[in-house]
Amino acid sequence: QVISNLEVGAYHVTITDDHGCEYAMDYNLGAANDFQVDLGNDLELCLGETEVVSAPLGLEYAWQDGSNNQFFFIESSTWGIGEHALILTATTEEGCTDTDVLGFVVEECIAVNEEELLIAGIFPNPVHDRLTLSSKLDLRDAMIQVYNSYGQIVHSERAEQAYQQDIALNLASGMYILTVQLGDRMQRVPLVIE
Repeated sequence: QVISNLEVGAYHVTITDDHGCEYAMDYNLGAANDFQVDLGNDLELCLGETEVVSAPLGLEYAWQDGSNNQFFFIESSTWGIGEHALILTATTEEGCTDTDVLGFVVEECIAVNEEELLIAGIFPNPVHDRLTLSSKLDLRDAMIQVYNSYGQIVHSERAEQAYQQDIALNLASGMYILTVQLGDRMQRVPLVIE
């Protein structure tokens, strides 16, 4: 049975079958327009950095530049030094719409010596099921983690090799963030899995 025009609130539903058996359930009915999209906390970027912003999965997306992907790449050099805002309007299958604004600041920052970077390169990127991470530093005992678009850790391992680590991944296609942490130093890079 389809019941319509109900008010927001708590309901108790009882169903009785042909044998007189009763099935009961409590249900809280929310407002149809209570959908909210959240892009996360504001960001600080150095000039030349790229940040991947991930919207929640399973929506229709309309970014301020007209693109409609789940992910948005902020190229800090394109935006320039200063304060900026990234705007996303997302829509559910039911037609509920919400807009969120992510603020970010691009700063010049002090130049980083490439010899001090934890991640010198990733090959290949996009990745299928294996990647090689290279560094000019000894990475033994560094923590390597991969995060999905929900910010969940989907892969974690300790580096066992000094300057090159081979990593096997069994992940679905999409955008991820790979992080390497060694002591109090951490570096993260976008990772695309095909």
